Formats: sequence, C-alpha cells, structure tokens
Amino acid sequence: MARYTTMLSQLASQPWERAFFPGNADLLGAARESALKVQEMTAGKIVAYGEDLLTFRHGPISAVNNHSLVCMYLSSHAYTRRYELDFIEQYYREFEKLGVRLVVVSPKEITLPRNIPTIVYSQPIQSLHQINVAVLVGQILALYAAYHRGIDVDNPAMHKKLYSRTVQGVRIYSYEMAM
Repeated sequence: MARYTTMLSQLASQPWERAFFPGNADLLGAARESALKVQEMTAGKIVAYGEDLLTFRHGPISAVNNHSLVCMYLSSHAYTRRYELDFIEQYYREFEKLGVRLVVVSPKEITLPRNIPTIVYSQPIQSLHQINVAVLVGQILALYAAYHRGIDVDNPAMHKKLYSRTVQGVRIYSYEMAM
C-alpha cells in the first residue's frame, strides 16, 4: 500500500462531494465499510455509498456528477471481473467527460484506459486478503479526504449530540425478557 499513498492523497485532495464504492460478492461488505468510513471521517461533507455493481448501475449511478469519486473494487473471480471490466469500458469516457474521479482496485494487472488510476495488489489472493486491501483503500481515502478538508479525524462530527466515534447511551436488553 505504501506505493499508492501518494495517489490516494492526490485523489482525496480533489473537491469531490460524493463517493461511490461498487464491489461484488465478498467485496460488497468492503464497499459499504469504505463508504461509511469516508462519510464518517469527513463529517458528512462527502456523502458516500457502497453497493454491488448491479444495484449501482440501476439507481445510485444517477447521482454521479462532476463532484464524484467512483472507487471500483474488482473481483478476484474471473467471471465476475468480466462484467466489472465491461462496466468500466462502458462508463469511463462518460465519467471522464463529467470530471468524475475513477480509481480501480484490482487483484491483478489488467488492461484499462491509461488515465484510470489503478491500485494493483498481486500477492496470492484469498478472499480475506482482497477484502482487507479494499477496506484499507477506503480507510486511507477517508483519512486523506478528512485531512485535506481540515477535519479532525479523531473527532470529525459536526454535531456532537448526533454523533460520537464511540457508541454511547445504548441499552442492552435481555432477549429472553422480550419474549
């Protein structure tokens, strides 16, 4: 990851206000966690959404504009990745025209248009490693996005009564007593 931190910092310094993290199958959880982390650490200045590619294509993509980042998590499964690469091929020119920042996180070297920043991790892939790398990319983007926007990542909330980095005031009820 060390070789990609400069690229991630440069991406995060750009004035995007929306972030989308498409990820399929195992990467869906990583996509959602990345979106939550970006939104949390930027105190909601960046609204983020993580979803599988099919859902992204049938709704959330309509919210992509010139203030958006799309961080595509490519599957290590070759069959799934073919559909993901088709998506990139279909939309990258339109994204470029709109000024959308697109970054691709891939488990192997792939052929993409040269202007798409790509993070490639090529160690032997196991599902868990792929998920960890994807979540780490989202967390680094969130950290740099907050930093470049002057937000204290240890205390990012704009409204202290609505949000705390640690959950407080939650009661634990006995499950048996609820029956």
